[in-house]
Amino acid sequence: MQTLHKMFGDQGRVARREAIQRFINLRQGAVQPVQEHILNVMVCLNEVEILCSIIDPETQTDIVLASLNHSLSQFKLDYELNHKEYCLVI
Repeated sequence: MQTLHKMFGDQGRVARREAIQRFINLRQGAVQPVQEHILNVMVCLNEVEILCSIIDPETQTDIVLASLNHSLSQFKLDYELNHKEYCLVI
């Protein structure tokens, strides 16, 4: 097992980095339907999870919102305002 890890360990690390990079760089096209874009997002996230990487749910949400088209800016703003956690400093 150690020999296999030495032989293929670097390839796994490169594949993991590339999958995460694809997820981060994913952007919705100007005329691409939201449903199709979200399916692409799910494919990228599944690939990242298969390669044993974990992206926490908050970061996933932030990346997905950033990937949406500018025409959905009101949706993104509404989401940000309604899901913001407030903290009172005493």
